[in-house]
This record gives sequence, C-alpha cells and structure tokens, in this order.
Amino acid sequence: MIARLIVSRLASFVGYTVATMTNPQLPEAPRAALQALVARITRDFPALSPRLQLAARRVLDRPEDVALKSMRALAGDAKVPPTTMLRLARAAGFPSYEAFRAIFQEALRTTGSDFVTRAQWLQRLPKGDGAAGVVGAMAAAVLMNIEAAFRNMDLAGLAAAADLLRASRRVYVVGVGGMHPIASYVHYVARMALPDVRLAEPAMAAMTDELADLAPEDAVVLLSVAPYATETVRAAEFAASRGAKLIVLTDSRTSPVASLATALILAPTATPLFFPSQAATLALLETLIALTVSHGDEAVLERIARIDRHRREQGIYWQKR
Repeated sequence: MIARLIVSRLASFVGYTVATMTNPQLPEAPRAALQALVARITRDFPALSPRLQLAARRVLDRPEDVALKSMRALAGDAKVPPTTMLRLARAAGFPSYEAFRAIFQEALRTTGSDFVTRAQWLQRLPKGDGAAGVVGAMAAAVLMNIEAAFRNMDLAGLAAAADLLRASRRVYVVGVGGMHPIASYVHYVARMALPDVRLAEPAMAAMTDELADLAPEDAVVLLSVAPYATETVRAAEFAASRGAKLIVLTDSRTSPVASLATALILAPTATPLFFPSQAATLALLETLIALTVSHGDEAVLERIARIDRHRREQGIYWQKR
C-alpha cells in the first residue's frame, strides 16, 4: 500500500505538465485530462466554500480514491455529505459526479495499478534522458527500499521496540551528521505520545555527555547507516555500558552498532547517488511511533489530545480565519 501510494505521488510529478482542459472527457488523453483537472481544482481551491474545500482537498491528496471508491465512501473520508462531492464535480465543469469520476478511472486504467505494470513503469523511467533518468533511478531505489523494508520486517521485533519505548522512564534519540535531522523529527513526533523524550544534541564535542544520566530504566533510539559516524558508535557503546535499552535503526546486521541492540530495525538505503536514501528509514520510524501509540493506554491518547489542544489554542497551527 505504501509503495502504491508513493507510485501515485511520483506519477503526479514525474513529467507533470499543466494543459488547458478544453474537453475533459476526451478518452485519447486520459492522463493529460486528469492533470489538467487537478490543476483546475488547485487553481480554484481558494475560492471554494469551506465544505467544498474539504472535498477538494481529499480529491487532490488521494486522486486514486476517486477512481476506486464510491461517492459516498469518498465523502465519508472527506467528512462531508455525499452531495458535496456532486457539487464539487459541477464546480469543476462536469454535468454529473460519474463524468467527473470517469476522468480518474480512465487515468488509472491507462497507468495501471497492478504489480506487473508498476514494474514496467519503473523499468522505463531510468531509460529517459536528463531529469527523467535521475528521477527514474531515484524512484526505483526509493520504492524498492520501502518494499524491502516492510517485506523483510521483523514484526515481533518492531512491536517489542514499541513496548520498550512505552515502558522506559526516559527516551533519548541519537542521530549524528545526516541522521540528525531525522532524529529531530522522531523527537518532535514521539514527544507528543511519550512523557519524556529528549533529542541528544551535544553542546560539547561528545555525544556521551548528553547521555550522562542514562540508567537501565531508560531507552535510546539510535540511528546509524553507512558511512557510520564514530560518535554514534561511541554513544551506542556508552548506552550499552549503562544498561539502557538500545533501539537501533541501521542498514545492516554487520553495522558496528547492530550487535549492541536490544531491538534491531533494518532499513535498506540503496541509492544511485552519493548519499544513502532515508525513505525506508522514515517509513519504519513512523511505523514504530504508530505502534507505540496504537498499543498504548489512555494516558498516551490523553497526552496527544492535550498537546494538540494547546497548540491550537496558542495559534501554533495555522487556521483559516
């Protein structure tokens, strides 16, 4: 499902050109018609009523759902009455919702959604010149990394890592160099669900200085992929010496930090370029946080609701006036 969603997103951007839609129902150019329709809805979005905006946002964010789901089901996802979907279709210039939906269905039939067609699409992309070749190679690497990560996932191990996070007194997140922005993201999201999550950001030279208070009742989420940072290995060794639980996300069982892990999560990072791809890393970390929340007690949900309410009351999240 994740791989299919990414294919859908990439298909919207790879070679994306906006054309004027003179006749949206022309069958000979279904993909161009869909692109033009998406461009039209995007252009008109600010002028739509709040309820129509909810419907339009769902259509723009999940165009594959328009083709695959009924009008009632899609309206339910958008949290609007089914008649709103009909109003959106008419606002886009269609006489009926069925005519509107047909554009999405025809585009889906043209691009294909089965595995064989997806494989053929990936094989063709890297053969292009210039930008198409680069984008195609990256698309193939990202999709294969994510698919391999979930196909080979140790589900019991990931669930055990989520249990460790919930049971720990304090959670530290460690990422050095290129892994630090990802560690920062994990810290930002996880602290909404867990009472004490800290991002290790050494003020001095040593990461171990940030972990000085580590104890056996604590956990460390440690991110490390090749080329492995020396400071990360030292942090892992220090955490292990303190008896803390070590949740390691790395790219290989032969990684210098893998043998120290209490819970090991493996993320493929293959890429045609000079830097490791972190798409699978992010996907697995988000899944870990989802497991932490879904298996948590009422206190976890109450904490998330409380933080969300605080941010909305303080105007941290933008809201249309």
